[in-house]
Amino acid sequence: MTITLSVSEWGNDWQPNDGADDSFGLSDRRALRQIEHPDPTDLQDVIYWCQPQYGRGYHRLIEMPGISIRIFNELLYETLLIQPEESGIGETSDDLEFGFNLSGSASWRDAPMNFVDGICGGFGEDSEPEAYLISGQNHLLKVDVHVKPAYFLQRFLESGSNAAFEPISQFFADRHEPYFTQYGPITPLMKLVLEQLIHCPFQGFTKRIYLESKCLELIALKLAQMASPEQSPSSSCLKPEDIERIYYAQAVLQQNYTDPPSLLDLARQVRLNDRKLKQGFREVFGTTVFGYLHDYRMKQAQQLLATKRMNINEIGRAVGYASRSAFYTAFKKKFGINPSNYLS
Repeated sequence: MTITLSVSEWGNDWQPNDGADDSFGLSDRRALRQIEHPDPTDLQDVIYWCQPQYGRGYHRLIEMPGISIRIFNELLYETLLIQPEESGIGETSDDLEFGFNLSGSASWRDAPMNFVDGICGGFGEDSEPEAYLISGQNHLLKVDVHVKPAYFLQRFLESGSNAAFEPISQFFADRHEPYFTQYGPITPLMKLVLEQLIHCPFQGFTKRIYLESKCLELIALKLAQMASPEQSPSSSCLKPEDIERIYYAQAVLQQNYTDPPSLLDLARQVRLNDRKLKQGFREVFGTTVFGYLHDYRMKQAQQLLATKRMNINEIGRAVGYASRSAFYTAFKKKFGINPSNYLS
């Protein structure tokens, strides 16, 4: 069964909490539903709760200068079709939207997937506003990051060209083109950042810094995916907790890079099997466990050489190489030059 509502009807059917006082009557519903703040220090962070006749869950809106976050976490009993008003959908925007659908289906976009949308001046006079479909009996979890053009242009596009920016910069430059969109899969790194954003542990000013950094991280991951779509895996069996363990394994290697554990010992230490550990390193860091360790050792050697406080043999031993020749070979393979000539 599909329930059809107008935009205003659907908007009025959200309330601040399950126990909200309805004595004001339906005419004052919009005023009643405005306030519930998960962070009492931030009046621009608002949660709207779903009316129980439709399902359960919430929409959360966090407004920041130049950027806003919309978190949708809901389970509807029936599929809802939200129809635009006769006078138009009612909301126009030049925002660039980076969307990340983790589960469920909304507006005919099935999870897991991400997208970037640009709508110039809303839908325009000659464009028909589209209906919005939310599938019932499916847990919808999605995060949308809306970026103002001025914010995006000032922070990124003016600093230089990049293959990932080309379609977006073209969209901003060619204002008569009303629509831009691009789709891609959700990657393990995106999942991790989304989990961190949804479960932000901070409040106040610290929360805003943290959330803006996570939004920028998501945008960076999406733009990297657009620049190199062939490098983005279409699917992954890694769960967010698996990715956290991969990062734990990274920390273990960094702390013990001179005498690292074996692959099996490392897997046991982070509570992953060795196959998932190897797969996870490839997906998260783009290299093998040994490859990551080798690169980290070489970076440490590079820094030690720059200090000029140790000789070559001492640096080789300091980064975990027992012989001078092994260190020379590894360093030259990485940087294309012998360590003795590196700073010459």
